[in-house]
Amino acid sequence: MNETLKQMVQQNIFVRIAIAAVDQKTQDLKGMQELVALYLAMKWISAAEAAEILGYAQQQLASAV
Repeated sequence: MNETLKQMVQQNIFVRIAIAAVDQKTQDLKGMQELVALYLAMKWISAAEAAEILGYAQQQLASAV
């Protein structure tokens, strides 16, 4: 996890929840895309946070396959 994402995790509970879902493998990539879309639509996260979450999810979940 890069420093930018670590700061986002500390600052926003919704980012923390999304990263935990990736780390615990409770969601696949499609599920993460849907979760991030919901968070973004509700304005609970920013576009920058969404991009970081999805980048992390893709990296972690693709390496697990």
